[in-house]
Amino acid sequence: MSTLINNGLDDLHISEKVDYLSLLEGSIKKLQNDPSFNRVASKAKAISATPKSVVVELEIGEEHVNGNGTIHGGQIAALQDIICAHAVG
Repeated sequence: MSTLINNGLDDLHISEKVDYLSLLEGSIKKLQNDPSFNRVASKAKAISATPKSVVVELEIGEEHVNGNGTIHGGQIAALQDIICAHAVG
């Protein structure tokens, strides 16, 4: 049991040295030329990232809205899914 606790503490110290924002920015940058469905997140911008949370912005363009001119629900769901997947790596 003590080994698990020690490993957890070691992991905590390592995670303090990781630049999570740079990792998220790099991950999002890969989406810019992605021909797959992930392209719906290609204009996302990483604002902040920590081991427990990420904040991403998306400037809404014509390609993100529905017939009523509001953001499409599928766009919201897709962005959430893609960014969460990239955040947890």
